[in-house]
Amino acid sequence: MSGYEDIRYAIENSRVILADYNQGGNSKLYENVLIEQVSYELAELIKAPRALVLTKLLSALCIGLQPLADVQTPDGRVIPISCYYFILAKSGERKSGAEKKIYKPIDDVQREFDKIHAELMRHYRRKLLIFEEKLKALKKDLRKAVSKEEDTEEIERKIEELFEAKPECPRDIQLINTDTTSEAFLDGMARGSKFAAIASGEGGSVLRSALFNDSPMLNGLWGGEVARKARKTTQSSLVIDGRLTISLDVQPEVFEDFLEKKGKALSASGFFARCFMTWPGSLIGSRYFEKSGDHDSRDDEYAEEFEDGDTHFDEYARRLTGYLEKLPRVLSGDEPRVVIKLSKNADKKMVSIGNAIEHETNPGGMFEGHEEYASKLAEKILRLACLLNILEYGLDSD
Repeated sequence: MSGYEDIRYAIENSRVILADYNQGGNSKLYENVLIEQVSYELAELIKAPRALVLTKLLSALCIGLQPLADVQTPDGRVIPISCYYFILAKSGERKSGAEKKIYKPIDDVQREFDKIHAELMRHYRRKLLIFEEKLKALKKDLRKAVSKEEDTEEIERKIEELFEAKPECPRDIQLINTDTTSEAFLDGMARGSKFAAIASGEGGSVLRSALFNDSPMLNGLWGGEVARKARKTTQSSLVIDGRLTISLDVQPEVFEDFLEKKGKALSASGFFARCFMTWPGSLIGSRYFEKSGDHDSRDDEYAEEFEDGDTHFDEYARRLTGYLEKLPRVLSGDEPRVVIKLSKNADKKMVSIGNAIEHETNPGGMFEGHEEYASKLAEKILRLACLLNILEYGLDSD
């Protein structure tokens, strides 16, 4: 079809084109896809809503993959694959159980990063002590030469050489950031890792923090824009090509209170349009076990495709760990980042989706009155598709 015919088709069939996106959360559309297999496996094991489990799996995947890849849109722009997720669920829905299980690879890798950083800091402190003593001696020589009006050229040269060899403080890589102000948060990204995550099973406390008073910063990081915080008394923070994942579990009542206080400003800024919102149906009152051990994570029902009795989650965890372990090499420049490019069919599909969404913002369309949400929807779909494609087929796939 020509470009005109493509557009006409999207207009005439917009609801059909968007039907896949509009499917119910419990439809087994892709039963052989790893993340689907893991989500059903863990939902049964933990007895948590599958939508909750699936969203957690996606957020963990985002944290692992955002340093490694971007994706190219049909119009040629290169955008992050990072996503923002909110899970609305009451206390007792086993949010903590799901996060503990799914984020274990992240916690394990973080412990290894902390051990390496502690050792690097010991070396750094020793080198810094030597640097400071040498500088102290040279400053003493400089003062003496100045007081005697002697030539200081040689001393100045030694000071310059010393500063060129000044030890650099090692990066403190934190996969999940805990700072609660935008200034401290950006400072952590600038001095540690520019690939950051805000993730908490107690999202209410994060939403109440000063961090969510700065929607321009959050919106900018979602788009991969330069983030900057200027200070009068200390060094300013500058983050170039930063990436941010957000994953917050919030009780509905707490979220409603948050919306009353900050929702209008955040909505007007387009922040919520950038987010995936999950509000799964409750399983409280229906989570029955037949007997102890019936849902062991290494049950044969889930182990048939992998060696040594591994589950689908074990395979997911292995892949996620592999992504996370590449982060230090990405930060040092030894591991190149990749840009995922769409195949011809995928490019055509994304154009159809974008045109269908645009048509549905017209009067009577499904997105009438929600134009801000619609404006980000195609890009959010593309980011999710890219994450899932990499998990399934690797970083070299289209």
